[in-house]
Amino acid sequence: MLASVITVTNPFNPASGREFKQYRRPRRLDKIAPKTELPFICVLNGVPLMKDEYRRTIKHGDVAVFVCYPQGGGGGSNPLKIVLMVALSVYAPHAAVGIFGEAAVAVGALTTFGKFAAGAIG
Repeated sequence: MLASVITVTNPFNPASGREFKQYRRPRRLDKIAPKTELPFICVLNGVPLMKDEYRRTIKHGDVAVFVCYPQGGGGGSNPLKIVLMVALSVYAPHAAVGIFGEAAVAVGALTTFGKFAAGAIG
């Protein structure tokens, strides 16, 4: 019986983003772990392992699964996100009045007065 290693690079679509290998000889998990900058976990025979346990050797009949965590972003700036943040900061005080009533106006006035007073003192 062979040792099987499955590497899943896209956990949202494991059918297309996976690699399957079989090994005839025992191998250390840290030697066959994916060479990627993405964070990943290893599950050996149904048991998740910590990074320091990757020194284990897989043997005949073992099944190891490496699953990469998805990462958001991709770098760069998102102009739509910036516009939405500015719109939210403009709309938030008006929404607070609608939600909390006139108490929000009083709190807002006190906050503005506090900023003014702190600026006059400092």
